[in-house]
Amino acid sequence: MDKLSVIYPYFHSERMLSIHLNTWDSYPDYIKEKINFIVIDDCSDPPMHIPEMNLNLKGFRILDNIKWNQPGVRNLGATVAETDWLLFADTDMVISADIMVQVFEREFDPEKLYNFQRKRMSNPNVIHHKIHKCTAIMTKNLFWNIGLGYDEDFCGEYGFDDSFFFSFFEKERWVTMEGLVVTEYDKEFLEDDGTPLVRNPGPNKKLFREKRKDKYTNHSRDYIRFSYMKVYDYLYS
Repeated sequence: MDKLSVIYPYFHSERMLSIHLNTWDSYPDYIKEKINFIVIDDCSDPPMHIPEMNLNLKGFRILDNIKWNQPGVRNLGATVAETDWLLFADTDMVISADIMVQVFEREFDPEKLYNFQRKRMSNPNVIHHKIHKCTAIMTKNLFWNIGLGYDEDFCGEYGFDDSFFFSFFEKERWVTMEGLVVTEYDKEFLEDDGTPLVRNPGPNKKLFREKRKDKYTNHSRDYIRFSYMKVYDYLYS
C-alpha cells in the first residue's frame, strides 16, 4: 500500500476533530506524504473549521440537513478519494503516529477488509479484542463492488447502516490486525462534544430486517442524495 485516504466524518464534534488534527500533524513526514485526509462536515451548525495545516487534506461540507447521514458521508468519502486504499475513521477512534507507521509496514491483500483492536481512554491498559467495524481499511474496489457502498435508505434514522454494509463481506475477508490498537475516547472526555440527535434504532432495525431478506436486490444504488462543496484544500510540502 503506497497511498491511503483517511476518511473522517464530522458532525458537531469540534473537540474530537482537534484531537484528530493534532494527531495527524504528529505523523512522521514520510507518512504524511502517503496520506490524503478527507474530512466531511455533515451540515453542522456552525460549520467545521480547519486551520491551515501542512497535510494533504481536503474538507467537504454537505449542504442538505439529513439526519443520521453517515451512509451518505462514507459514500461521499469513497467517491472523492483519489487512492485505491481507504481508511474509514470513526469520530471517536484515534490512530496514533506509531500505529499508523505500523500500518504502512504491513502487507495488505486487496481482497481483504482490515480492522484494528481498540482500547478506551478511561482504561488504556485493557485491549479490547472486539473490533470496531467502522474503523476499517479496504480498497475502493472492495467498498463499491463487494459492500456495494452504503445504502442511503438508512439515512434519516439511527443505526443498522453499518450492519447492512458489512453483511456483504464473508468472514473469510475479515482480518483483525493484532497489536494495532486505536484509542477510543469515552464520552466523559468530551463533555458536550458530539451529535445532538436522538438515537432510536427502531425504524432502521425494521428496515434492516426487510432488506436482508434479499439484500442484493434490496440494496439501493441511489448514492449521494445531497449537494456538497469543497471548503478546504491543503497540500503537504
